[in-house]
Amino acid sequence: MRMIPLICCSLCVTLRPAEGMAMNTHHLSVVPAVAGAPRAVLVSRAHDRMKFWPELFGGFYAAAESSVYGWMSANCQGYEGGYWEYFSLNGGSGFAVPGFEGKKIVRIRGNQFCGEVSAEAAGILATVFVFDRFIWQTSEKPELEPLFKALCERKVKLMDYAETTKEAGAIFRVLD
Repeated sequence: MRMIPLICCSLCVTLRPAEGMAMNTHHLSVVPAVAGAPRAVLVSRAHDRMKFWPELFGGFYAAAESSVYGWMSANCQGYEGGYWEYFSLNGGSGFAVPGFEGKKIVRIRGNQFCGEVSAEAAGILATVFVFDRFIWQTSEKPELEPLFKALCERKVKLMDYAETTKEAGAIFRVLD
C-alpha cells in the first residue's frame, strides 16, 4: 500500500494522503500491521527521552542530534525548529519527528527531489541521512567497528520501518 507520486512539474512531486489518514505527531500514518513488521513507539518519559540519542548514536549522540536538526533546517522549506517527538522501533532503532502539522516541502539538491512530506517522513529522512553520515565516519576506523556495525543495523531497521509508512514512495525516492 504505497502512495503513488503525482508529478505536478519537472521539479516537484506531490503525494496525496489517503482520506482520513492525516499524520500528526501523536498518530503515525502507517499501513496496517504486518506480522514481524517494525513498530514505532512514542518515547514520552523524560528519562527515556534523555537516553534516546545516546542509545541511537553512541558516543556521537550530541553531534547526531544537532545534525538531524541541521538537516531539517537545510532541506525542509518553512521549518523553524520546535519540539520533537522521539520514536523507538522494536528491534533497537528509532527516529525523531519534528513537531509540525500537515506537510512541508523537502528539497534535496543531490537528487533533484522536491515534494511534500509529513513530519513523520521528514523525521525518518533526517535520521537516515544522519545515520549515513556517521556510518561513513566510522567505516574505516577499526576501533569504532562495533559502533559502525550497530549504526548499520539501526539504519536497516529504520529503512524496514519506512517501508511500512504511507509515504514509503516519497521516502525511498529521496534516498534513491
